Amino acid sequence: MQHFETTGQKRDVERLLSALRRTFRDRGIRQAQIAEELGVSEVTVRRYLSGKGMSLSILEKLCQIADIRIIDLAEMALNGEQGLIHRLSDQQERGLAQNVMRAFVFYMLRYGWTPDEVRRECGLSETELISHLVQLDRLGLIRLMPNNKVRSLTVKYPDWHQGGPVRRTFDRSARELFATMDYNGPKSMWELETVKLSPVSIVQLDLLMKDFVASVRALALDDRRQHRAQTEWHCVITAAHPVELRQMLQE
Repeated sequence: MQHFETTGQKRDVERLLSALRRTFRDRGIRQAQIAEELGVSEVTVRRYLSGKGMSLSILEKLCQIADIRIIDLAEMALNGEQGLIHRLSDQQERGLAQNVMRAFVFYMLRYGWTPDEVRRECGLSETELISHLVQLDRLGLIRLMPNNKVRSLTVKYPDWHQGGPVRRTFDRSARELFATMDYNGPKSMWELETVKLSPVSIVQLDLLMKDFVASVRALALDDRRQHRAQTEWHCVITAAHPVELRQMLQE
């Protein structure tokens, strides 16, 4: 098979490989797994993913491992996140809010879980899974392709409407979860701090909370990359709210 050699081809391949590396990363596919699938060393895999020794046949094999079609990879490489939805419409949010399981399926797909992994993890039947995928496709949030392959049409972290349908739905779920939580349980982790802050510090607090959530996401992504067997689902919430001190201190 002839290797890509011209300058234009190399540039195109690099854009394709950048999108492919992102897909592997998002789906928690490690280089060791790729090497095993291809029957080569991890060093060779790193060379392929950097564009060295790349050929069309190898690119096709890499796409098969990532469970993505070359044509979809090319579209991702061309558009990047520019072609993805950053903020859902009211109709899309309402469609998600109508079914919590469907919203969670969408959440897992955005994080790189395959439909089959979602089905097993959520204990769904094949019929239930397909029903959720069809509805997500109708909402314009994913593209459903043959053999239940999907492509997310949104960025990984959409900008949800403040006070919108999705936030209200998960606000109710969070209230129920943390209202019944055993805060003294062996697996419970929590910290509480009551402080007096200036408007400038409140802005900084908001940034710190966003950084913390990003760090939690990174931990989860690393666990998927490492294929660690002993993992549990955790609900992590960061919150801050003004309080009336005298009222809070009343017994």
